[in-house]
Amino acid sequence: MMSKEMNLESIKLSHDNWFAKIEYYLDGHLVPRQDIVVSHSECELGKRFYDEGKEIYGNIRAVKFLEIKHEKLHKIAQYIWDAYNNGDFELAKILYSDMLAVSKRIISIFNEAQEFINDKSEKSNVINF
Repeated sequence: MMSKEMNLESIKLSHDNWFAKIEYYLDGHLVPRQDIVVSHSECELGKRFYDEGKEIYGNIRAVKFLEIKHEKLHKIAQYIWDAYNNGDFELAKILYSDMLAVSKRIISIFNEAQEFINDKSEKSNVINF
């Protein structure tokens, strides 16, 4: 998930774009369901995590928390979609606020995990004489 090849900024940009689509949808615009309701394993972060990262980094505490919060984020997106489609616009907006809080925590955890991995990588590259 957090290998040197992984571009953190690319993932954050993808995450921001996803949120922009949800905001656009909540403003009353048509957005395809698949652009909002995406499985936590099918978005950019999820694909990278389940393709390469879980096996390598799944034992890191921050990564375990990241997985839990990330799955929660996508469940909230489903609830937003359902609430909005059922005409409960107020609930959809409340859920969106909750989603923003979860998102901030995910970014924080992601950064914490990235720092841990970078520190561990730097220490393993030290040559002992």
